[in-house]
Amino acid sequence: MKTMKLAAALTATFLLSGAMFCPAQAYWPERDTYTPDDPPKFPVFNSMVWPEDSGVYFPDERVFFCIKEFIADDGGNPLDYRTTSKKSEEQYHLSLKLEAGKFYEGLVYIHNNAHPQENIVEGKLGPSVAHGVKVGIILPPSIGKGKAERIGANIQAENVKLYHDGVLLGDGNIQSIVEVTTDRDVGLRFIPSTAQLTMQIPDAPVMGYGVAPQNYILPDEAINGISIANELSEGKGADIASYLNPDGSLWVDGGVFGCSGYVGFLTFRFQAVAPDFEATSSVSVHGADDWRWRSIRSLRR
Repeated sequence: MKTMKLAAALTATFLLSGAMFCPAQAYWPERDTYTPDDPPKFPVFNSMVWPEDSGVYFPDERVFFCIKEFIADDGGNPLDYRTTSKKSEEQYHLSLKLEAGKFYEGLVYIHNNAHPQENIVEGKLGPSVAHGVKVGIILPPSIGKGKAERIGANIQAENVKLYHDGVLLGDGNIQSIVEVTTDRDVGLRFIPSTAQLTMQIPDAPVMGYGVAPQNYILPDEAINGISIANELSEGKGADIASYLNPDGSLWVDGGVFGCSGYVGFLTFRFQAVAPDFEATSSVSVHGADDWRWRSIRSLRR
């Protein structure tokens, strides 16, 4: 399998150490799960549960979003996605107390669990490929002193199938949530320039991995830290795909291929801002596909 080249905001320690996954459970909706030995033959995201000794990043993939404090290396600018963190070895968290003035990094894990043998069928995209895939960030504009709020990540696609106790759910939308608190009133400022996508691709051809559709030549390298700032900052959610077009744009029509060989990671940063500020933040009502930019003024009345 091709080794993933890491985006600057994504630490090698996190990706390479099986011990550094998010513990506990914080996701929606409740849904059927699958195992690596028996993957589904249709697209479904982040619904696989791995054996405890597997050493994977997210043993229960329903928990696919987590955050940690970001402290830039000496002389680094936290607004620059190329800046790495002094806290690169620190575990990401499912709950965290935020402090005014500090920067934080969010990580979204993306995995289409479908069987890889159905990615390419007779030279064409097969039923395992997920289409119209988008990832959105749900960031509340502010947090009151002593209160708890939720920061979330959302993954949706046009042709995914979610089941609960064998019953097909009407919406393929999934979310993973982090709870945050603070000792004082703060606003949360999303930093679009730090949002980026890294996608892994396996060596070809193994069990259908990486086999090119007709008249299309797949690139040799994985997507390595491509900027998705515009998509997230426009509040629409970012398009996600496994490959690039020859011009360097995301091959959105190709979608996201099934198998752990095609996992992806979206990273972004945000800042907790003290009350005397004016900023903008991308927010969404829980369960609504409505990420909007709104102005946030001082929390003081």
